[in-house]
Amino acid sequence: MSDVRCMGEQNSVPDVNNQEKGMAKDSRQPDYEQLQKNLAEASKLVDDIVLKKYLHKLTSLNIVPLDKSLKNIAAIRFFKITEMVYQNNEYSTYKFASVFSAVQSLNSGVFIIADSDGMRTDFYMGVRSFDGKWPLDTLEKTLCNALRGQFPGVQVQKLMEDETSEFLSGIQEKSIASVSCVAKNKDEEFKDNETFIQGLEKLVYAMQGQAYTVIVLAKSTPPEQLEEVRKAYETIYTQLSPFSNMQLSYGKNMALSISDALSHGTTVGSTHSVNHSVQRGSSHQEGRAENSSDAKPDKATAAFKALGTVALGALSIAAAPLTGGASIAAAAAIGIGQAALSNIAPETHTDGASHSSGDTNHESEAEGETFGSLKNESENRTKTSGYTSGSSNTVQLTMQNKTLINTMEKIQLQLERIDECESVGMWECAAYIISDSMETTEMVAGTYKAIMKGEKSGVETSSINLWRNVIPEEREKLPVLREYITNFIHPVFEYNSGNMKAPVTAASLVSSNELAIQMGLPRKSVCGFPVIEHADFGKEVVKYSQNKREKNFSLGQVFSMGRETGTEVDLDCNSLTMHTFITGSTGAGKSNTVYEILNQVRRLYNIPFLVIEPAKGEYKNIFGQFKDVSVYGTNPKVTKLLKINPFRFPEGIHVLEHMDRLVEIFNVCWPMYAAMPAILKEAMEKAYIAAGWDLCLSENKRGEKYPNFADLLEQIENVINESKYSADSKGDYSGALLTRVRSLTNGLNGLIFCVDDLKDTELFDKNVIVDLSRVGSTETKSLIMGLLVMKLNEYRMDSGKMNSPLTHITVLEEAHNLLRRTSVEQSSENANLLGKSVELLANSIAEMRTYGEGFIIADQSPGLLDMSVIRNTNTKLVLRLPEKTDRELVGYAAGLKEEQIEELAKLKRGVAAVYQNDWVEPVLVQVNKCSIEETGYQFVQSEQTMDLNSFQEQLVNFLIQGRVNETLEFNISEIEKGLEVSNLSAHNVEFIEEWIEEYKETGKLDLWEDANFRKLSCRITDILGVHGRVENSVLCAQDNEELTKMLFEIVFGLLPEADMEVRLTLSQCFMKDMSLQKGKSEVRQKIYRRWIDSVKERGIH
Repeated sequence: MSDVRCMGEQNSVPDVNNQEKGMAKDSRQPDYEQLQKNLAEASKLVDDIVLKKYLHKLTSLNIVPLDKSLKNIAAIRFFKITEMVYQNNEYSTYKFASVFSAVQSLNSGVFIIADSDGMRTDFYMGVRSFDGKWPLDTLEKTLCNALRGQFPGVQVQKLMEDETSEFLSGIQEKSIASVSCVAKNKDEEFKDNETFIQGLEKLVYAMQGQAYTVIVLAKSTPPEQLEEVRKAYETIYTQLSPFSNMQLSYGKNMALSISDALSHGTTVGSTHSVNHSVQRGSSHQEGRAENSSDAKPDKATAAFKALGTVALGALSIAAAPLTGGASIAAAAAIGIGQAALSNIAPETHTDGASHSSGDTNHESEAEGETFGSLKNESENRTKTSGYTSGSSNTVQLTMQNKTLINTMEKIQLQLERIDECESVGMWECAAYIISDSMETTEMVAGTYKAIMKGEKSGVETSSINLWRNVIPEEREKLPVLREYITNFIHPVFEYNSGNMKAPVTAASLVSSNELAIQMGLPRKSVCGFPVIEHADFGKEVVKYSQNKREKNFSLGQVFSMGRETGTEVDLDCNSLTMHTFITGSTGAGKSNTVYEILNQVRRLYNIPFLVIEPAKGEYKNIFGQFKDVSVYGTNPKVTKLLKINPFRFPEGIHVLEHMDRLVEIFNVCWPMYAAMPAILKEAMEKAYIAAGWDLCLSENKRGEKYPNFADLLEQIENVINESKYSADSKGDYSGALLTRVRSLTNGLNGLIFCVDDLKDTELFDKNVIVDLSRVGSTETKSLIMGLLVMKLNEYRMDSGKMNSPLTHITVLEEAHNLLRRTSVEQSSENANLLGKSVELLANSIAEMRTYGEGFIIADQSPGLLDMSVIRNTNTKLVLRLPEKTDRELVGYAAGLKEEQIEELAKLKRGVAAVYQNDWVEPVLVQVNKCSIEETGYQFVQSEQTMDLNSFQEQLVNFLIQGRVNETLEFNISEIEKGLEVSNLSAHNVEFIEEWIEEYKETGKLDLWEDANFRKLSCRITDILGVHGRVENSVLCAQDNEELTKMLFEIVFGLLPEADMEVRLTLSQCFMKDMSLQKGKSEVRQKIYRRWIDSVKERGIH
């Protein structure tokens, strides 16, 4: 009924097994053994190139000839370092790092040279330009200024181009060594110069007596190249990381499942349909098909392929110093791509296309009718039950490639070093040793390497390569090596690694901090290279009070780290009233400092000075040439004679005040014990009373009459004799006091301590130099100094105004003669008289400031000075002091720190640590050289001094004229004048004056009568001061004839031109006086009578 074309249906089942086989066939699992082989080759390349194992092979490598354009002496500048200066307790390595960092970004090379001839070692530092972008002078100044900035005081000597050529041409190439290493601290705790043991001085010490030249050369690395090195290291690390750990897993699992299902259904139905259709048509078919596919192998295959990148990265790092980083950039790009693909499995992509066409015509007709019925009934039931049981057991093992891990750790260390280099800069550094001796070259190279290597130097390979002229293959390379080294360029070698070639050098990549160790200059002095450590002082004067100073003068310039800085240091004149202390050892410049201060205040402000100089006598050679400066001394042939009367005092001073001060002066200058001070004071009181003084009213009825040492001597003897002391004590006191006082009444002392003394205005209101250098006795020096200070104090108290500005300066040279340091302890039996007296004297000096008196206390032995003298001075100038206790004593008083105190031992001549109480910190000052030229002092005697011998002869002739037959010469007027300046006691002067008056009236003296011979004898013996000598003659003479001879000798010493009659008359006076002395009077009378009888028997006339 119908025309129907039925098409058959065909079923197809896919071949699962074949698909699985195809998939297995397409997956390319890498062979494990091949993987391990390639990994070993890559690891070897990393060790050889990245860790620079090639450094061990440089001797055997070919050298790339140096390009002619690099042979340019004009691109090199260096200078000789003649003196190195370091700051105490400062880690100098970081300072050297800052020096090199100053030129790190200028695409240049820096170098140091240690050139030894076996005796001395000279050190040079220099710079080389590579691109000409920066002027060479700029590079040199940058390096030199950076060195001076970090190490102020360093002394350099610039080498001119011809000197540079001459020096470099003298370097021979009989034996050359290269040392490649990364310098590291021996111990991270060694962070100061004291504990630093890697200085080049260790090399110099070890190689004493050997001639050699060490050149340490470093080339700066630009930041972009540093970044490329980082990327290359990171790439290598990334590609090696998958192989550092391997994991193996083992597992077991079991399962059981049971199920049951039942289903039942019934369908019943009927249908009826009528249809009729006609179809006509045609069709045209055309088709195109395209397809694509992706395939992903496993990640192990990707890692296998990545090993090639490691090799490329390693070679690129080796070539980095020469290519400027281009190869590193390429390696980095490859490495980054491979790293990305190792994280995503690599894919295979396939594309395909097909095309087809066709035409179809058809016609159909259909007619039909259909009846049917349908009934549908369905029933389903399902029942399922199951049971699953399983067990699992898994074992996982991890295996580490320790060699690879260690390599990666070293790469990690390199990356950490690159972090440091990014902050402080990176360099390519190596050392080259050149010597005529192969053994010397080897020893220097080995020693240098040993000194430089530290805790972490193993981050890169360390190696020494030698080229010796005894080996032909190496001898040929020596000239080329020398060309590189003397042009301060690292030699370039050709390195073959498999099928790859890479240019390499002996240089290691180091940071500026590491370079500072490798190129750091010696920390200790060596022969030819002095090294000095300086403490840091203030760079300018900073005061707490900023009051305007009206009277300033320049002391000098600030001195810091061994050199002058140009900053002036001014002192305020009025600050000198608070006194100044100057100390320094012999030759340190102490005298020049005092000269400069005196010259400045005298020249600028016309302030007078008094210099008391107990030693050397140099001041008169400086200031004695000026007309307004008076010089007094103790030798009348060299200077004007100093004349002072210790017993004279100004009108406004009470006599008892003066006596107290005078006794204190004696306590300072003489050893005083027990009752001696009391005896001295009592005798002094009696001496003033004998001279006519009322001690209560402080008045003298005789006018300006003062006692002298002759009076004191006479009164001491009386006090001792009248005392109730034991005979032994009297003898002790007599020996101690009388001997010392008597020494002041004769000789030059008798001329100095006189009645006709200098006026206070002449001594203390004018420019005066008191030269005591010719005084032999220390006690006498101290006494004169003390008396001058006492008289100055009393004069200022009497005439000065309170709170005056600076009006006068007194210089006490070698002040320890007067202000000696003493013990402060006292006992119940012995009071510390000396200590108390020094304290009172020091206090009087301190208090004189209120009268405008400024003291400059100068002493080269501060340890001998009383501490209050140092403490109570406002201005302190401390020159070189080698002695430790002296430094500490003065240093702490001047507010110095411990390192600054140690610096005092190393100060150069003329440099002083200066501190005033209102300064924030002390400063070092190069004191100006005094502009006054030193000339020998020329003394011209302008005044006639009285001849004391003539006075004494005329006085004796006057007193004994009536006792002799001949007429003796004497002049009453001259005797009267002589009395005014003589050192006779007031008692004797009064005696003579009475007889002169009688002689003027009567022309004769009752004294000449025999009845008064006793009185005459005592006076003549006392006036001539021969009591002791006569006593000794009487005791020592064997007979009267010898006694007469000894008496004549005494007379001859006093009156050389006396005739026999005068000698005999004076001898009789001496013997008569001897017979009248206390003690054993009968014996004395018997001796006297026997001597008279002997003279008569021998007929002496």
